[in-house]
Amino acid sequence: MPRRLVLMRHGDADPGHGLDDHERPLTPLGRGEALRVGRAIVERGWAPDVVRGSDARRTRETWDAMKAEVPTPASVSWTRDLYLPTLEDVVGDARGWAPAAATVLCLGHNPGWSDAAGRLTGLRVGMGTAFAALLENDGSDWPDAFTRRWSLVELVRP
Repeated sequence: MPRRLVLMRHGDADPGHGLDDHERPLTPLGRGEALRVGRAIVERGWAPDVVRGSDARRTRETWDAMKAEVPTPASVSWTRDLYLPTLEDVVGDARGWAPAAATVLCLGHNPGWSDAAGRLTGLRVGMGTAFAALLENDGSDWPDAFTRRWSLVELVRP
Protein backbone atom coordinates (compact mmCIF):
# COMPACT_ATOMS: atom_id res chain seq x y z
CA MET A 1 0.00 0.00 0.00
CA PRO A 2 1.50 3.34 -0.98
CA ARG A 3 1.92 5.87 1.82
CA ARG A 4 0.61 9.33 1.06
CA LEU A 5 1.56 12.36 3.10
CA VAL A 6 -0.03 15.78 2.68
CA LEU A 7 2.05 18.55 4.25
CA MET A 8 -0.18 21.60 4.33
CA ARG A 9 0.54 25.07 5.57
CA HIS A 10 -2.25 26.93 7.35
CA GLY A 11 -4.32 29.52 5.50
CA ASP A 12 -3.69 33.26 5.56
CA ALA A 13 -3.58 34.45 9.17
CA ASP A 14 -4.27 37.75 10.87
CA PRO A 15 -1.06 39.52 11.91
CA GLY A 16 -2.37 39.22 15.45
CA HIS A 17 -1.29 42.57 16.81
CA GLY A 18 -1.19 42.09 20.56
CA LEU A 19 -1.88 38.36 20.35
CA ASP A 20 0.51 35.55 21.13
CA ASP A 21 1.63 34.00 17.80
CA HIS A 22 -0.01 30.74 18.81
CA GLU A 23 -3.42 32.47 19.02
CA ARG A 24 -3.46 34.23 15.64
CA PRO A 25 -6.73 33.51 13.78
CA LEU A 26 -7.31 32.95 10.08
CA THR A 27 -8.49 35.83 7.95
CA PRO A 28 -11.57 35.45 5.72
CA LEU A 29 -9.10 34.96 2.85
CA GLY A 30 -7.43 32.13 4.81
CA ARG A 31 -10.76 30.37 5.38
CA GLY A 32 -11.51 30.54 1.66
CA GLU A 33 -8.03 29.22 0.79
CA ALA A 34 -8.48 26.28 3.14
CA LEU A 35 -11.89 25.43 1.71
CA ARG A 36 -10.56 25.46 -1.87
CA VAL A 37 -7.53 23.32 -1.03
CA GLY A 38 -9.72 20.85 0.89
CA ARG A 39 -11.91 20.49 -2.20
CA ALA A 40 -8.86 20.10 -4.46
CA ILE A 41 -7.33 17.39 -2.27
CA VAL A 42 -10.55 15.37 -2.32
CA GLU A 43 -10.96 15.83 -6.09
CA ARG A 44 -7.49 14.31 -6.51
CA GLY A 45 -8.39 11.30 -4.36
CA TRP A 46 -6.26 12.37 -1.39
CA ALA A 47 -8.88 12.54 1.36
CA PRO A 48 -6.96 11.92 4.61
CA ASP A 49 -7.48 8.92 6.87
CA VAL A 50 -5.74 10.82 9.68
CA VAL A 51 -5.23 14.53 10.36
CA ARG A 52 -2.36 15.63 12.60
CA GLY A 53 -1.48 19.20 13.15
CA SER A 54 -0.04 22.01 15.15
CA ASP A 55 -2.26 23.08 18.01
CA ALA A 56 -2.02 26.74 16.92
CA ARG A 57 -5.35 28.44 16.38
CA ARG A 58 -4.72 29.13 12.67
CA THR A 59 -4.05 25.46 11.86
CA ARG A 60 -7.13 24.29 13.75
CA GLU A 61 -9.19 26.94 11.94
CA THR A 62 -7.70 25.79 8.61
CA TRP A 63 -9.03 22.29 9.29
CA ASP A 64 -12.40 23.69 10.42
CA ALA A 65 -12.73 25.42 7.03
CA MET A 66 -11.52 22.35 5.08
CA LYS A 67 -13.80 19.82 6.69
CA ALA A 68 -16.82 21.16 4.79
CA GLU A 69 -15.19 19.57 1.70
CA VAL A 70 -13.31 16.61 3.21
CA PRO A 71 -14.88 13.32 4.36
CA THR A 72 -14.51 12.74 8.10
CA PRO A 73 -11.16 11.06 8.79
CA ALA A 74 -10.65 8.26 11.33
CA SER A 75 -8.89 10.69 13.67
CA VAL A 76 -8.04 14.36 14.01
CA SER A 77 -5.56 15.47 16.66
CA TRP A 78 -3.44 18.48 17.54
CA THR A 79 -0.01 18.68 19.13
CA ARG A 80 2.38 21.42 20.17
CA ASP A 81 5.17 19.24 18.68
CA LEU A 82 4.10 20.29 15.17
CA TYR A 83 3.93 24.02 15.97
CA LEU A 84 7.43 24.83 14.71
CA PRO A 85 8.26 21.42 13.29
CA THR A 86 11.41 19.93 11.92
CA LEU A 87 11.43 16.81 9.78
CA GLU A 88 12.55 14.90 12.87
CA ASP A 89 9.40 16.09 14.68
CA VAL A 90 7.24 14.74 11.87
CA VAL A 91 9.13 11.43 11.81
CA GLY A 92 8.75 11.11 15.58
CA ASP A 93 5.05 11.87 15.34
CA ALA A 94 4.62 9.30 12.54
CA ARG A 95 5.57 6.49 14.92
CA GLY A 96 2.09 6.92 16.44
CA TRP A 97 0.14 7.03 13.18
CA ALA A 98 -2.28 4.17 12.54
CA PRO A 99 -0.65 1.53 10.32
CA ALA A 100 -3.88 1.22 8.32
CA ALA A 101 -3.83 4.93 7.44
CA ALA A 102 -2.87 5.29 3.79
CA THR A 103 -3.07 9.10 3.70
CA VAL A 104 -2.10 11.45 6.51
CA LEU A 105 -2.67 15.21 6.38
CA CYS A 106 -0.25 17.23 8.52
CA LEU A 107 -1.25 20.85 9.08
CA GLY A 108 1.43 23.24 10.21
CA HIS A 109 3.73 26.13 9.51
CA ASN A 110 6.72 27.35 7.61
CA PRO A 111 9.65 27.21 7.39
CA GLY A 112 9.14 23.68 8.77
CA TRP A 113 6.95 22.33 5.98
CA SER A 114 9.10 23.67 3.13
CA ASP A 115 12.16 22.19 4.79
CA ALA A 116 10.48 18.83 5.48
CA ALA A 117 9.08 18.54 1.95
CA GLY A 118 12.47 19.44 0.50
CA ARG A 119 14.37 16.96 2.62
CA LEU A 120 11.88 14.16 1.90
CA THR A 121 11.85 14.69 -1.88
CA GLY A 122 15.27 16.18 -2.60
CA LEU A 123 13.50 19.10 -4.31
CA ARG A 124 13.07 22.73 -3.40
CA VAL A 125 9.45 23.08 -2.27
CA GLY A 126 8.08 26.55 -1.54
CA MET A 127 5.00 26.56 0.67
CA GLY A 128 2.85 29.68 0.59
CA THR A 129 -0.20 29.97 2.82
CA ALA A 130 -2.58 27.04 2.35
CA PHE A 131 -0.22 25.25 -0.06
CA ALA A 132 -0.39 21.46 0.20
CA ALA A 133 2.48 19.22 -0.88
CA LEU A 134 1.18 15.80 -1.92
CA LEU A 135 3.97 13.27 -1.26
CA GLU A 136 3.99 9.53 -1.87
CA ASN A 137 6.22 6.47 -1.44
CA ASP A 138 6.05 2.70 -1.06
CA GLY A 139 6.96 2.30 2.62
CA SER A 140 5.59 -0.82 4.27
CA ASP A 141 4.52 1.26 7.28
CA TRP A 142 4.94 4.87 8.38
CA PRO A 143 8.33 4.45 10.10
CA ASP A 144 9.63 2.60 7.01
CA ALA A 145 8.24 5.30 4.71
CA PHE A 146 10.40 7.89 6.42
CA THR A 147 13.56 5.93 5.63
CA ARG A 148 12.86 6.28 1.90
CA ARG A 149 12.79 9.07 -0.69
CA TRP A 150 9.35 10.56 -1.29
CA SER A 151 7.93 11.65 -4.65
CA LEU A 152 6.30 15.06 -4.94
CA VAL A 153 3.09 14.18 -6.78
CA GLU A 154 1.74 17.72 -6.82
CA LEU A 155 1.91 21.05 -5.05
CA VAL A 156 -1.68 22.24 -4.60
CA ARG A 157 -2.12 25.99 -4.35
CA PRO A 158 -5.26 27.76 -3.20
